[in-house]
Amino acid sequence: MPSKQLKMLLGWAAFHQEELMENWLLAEGKQELFSIEPMK
Repeated sequence: MPSKQLKMLLGWAAFHQEELMENWLLAEGKQELFSIEPMK
């Protein structure tokens, strides 16, 4: 993955870290996930 895109992805993931963790926990419990705002 090109460096610029990787930096954008890591920035997005850092900004949405809490939401990603909540979805991870829901997925572990086989519960429905909620959507997270996509990268722009």
